[in-house]
Amino acid sequence: YAQLIYRAFMSRQDHSMTLQEVYQWFRENTHKAKSESKGWQNSIRHNLSMNA
Repeated sequence: YAQLIYRAFMSRQDHSMTLQEVYQWFRENTHKAKSESKGWQNSIRHNLSMNA
């Protein structure tokens, strides 16, 4: 997840995103968000808090 989050931030010119924008990037660019479960969102939040 950390590498995907990095790619999401690097996709923006200012390298800045809100949490909702990160979620949207995952929906558009990965298969992880295709799941009905919200586990992928928990993983994103966890990685952001651990790597802040």
